[in-house]
Amino acid sequence: DSACYPATAGMHQYVSDIYVPTNESPANGYPVMICLHGNGASGSVINNAPYNLLTDHIRVGPTGSFASWNIVDENSVAPDIQYLKELINLLKTFNNVDATKIRISGISNGAALACRAFVEIDDPAVDLIVPIVSQFHTNEVNNFTQFFMPTDHLDTSGSAGSYGYTVQKVPATGRKILMMQN
Repeated sequence: DSACYPATAGMHQYVSDIYVPTNESPANGYPVMICLHGNGASGSVINNAPYNLLTDHIRVGPTGSFASWNIVDENSVAPDIQYLKELINLLKTFNNVDATKIRISGISNGAALACRAFVEIDDPAVDLIVPIVSQFHTNEVNNFTQFFMPTDHLDTSGSAGSYGYTVQKVPATGRKILMMQN
């Protein structure tokens, strides 16, 4: 039930595992869950718990550069937020997708990217963010009253100071976030 589809963001190529339910599509289309793997894993996470329980969702599992996502001091310096924005725009073009219910969830390193997406992606199609295990990096949020994004979306490693998270940003309103820890 999964297939791999390449996509590009800048000079980086992302390969994604895809699951599409086999029952007839709802009138408004299926909701979509973008499933972000932890460090060292791959997009096949869509077939593992907890994601395999989402049989009523289209599930997309991209694989990050070096099996990682670009947050703080990880191995990747890929344009992951740009890629997620492009992926969301592409998903909204399919007639079996509910373009008002695109969700992003991640485990560990993927959860950290989901937190970045919460702050940096303003698309109203994204209605739910579910980070599992990791939380916001201390330089991304200040008492949940101020949020920050990198000055250069590719530089989250610290060479720009404060791990690159120096631009204050108000996250989009109207979406939910469910953070799952321990």
